[in-house]
Amino acid sequence: MAGKILILMVVIWVLCVAGVIPGESGEERGALEAATRWLALVDKEEYAERWAQASEFFRTSIEREEWERMVREARMPLAALRQREMIDSRYETSLPGIPDGEYVVMRFRCLYFKRLAIETLTVSREEGGVWKVCGYYIR
Repeated sequence: MAGKILILMVVIWVLCVAGVIPGESGEERGALEAATRWLALVDKEEYAERWAQASEFFRTSIEREEWERMVREARMPLAALRQREMIDSRYETSLPGIPDGEYVVMRFRCLYFKRLAIETLTVSREEGGVWKVCGYYIR
């Protein structure tokens, strides 16, 4: 019996590592990869570069200087990031306030040095199938 449980645990681990997780679509995997890269540079405080690599909708919705000021003000009191874990994600084709398209909305539980926060990140599929961040909110 213990051998069967061990085999089942190994199979589940392999599926997770391979990204073949039931209920997770290819859209969500590609969007998660884009979000993870984007967040890694935000964590390094490379805010101007993150603005430049965000979606066209994002860049036309907020000026670079305003984005840098807002994200700096939101994250500075939190201090250093210690851990980030995805809470959930969902694929959408229609969201309030933005044109219809392909979106994945992700929420992350983040443990910063000074407190816990929730980051919500929305990525959109741009021309050529490239996923880019079109929304970022932290509370």
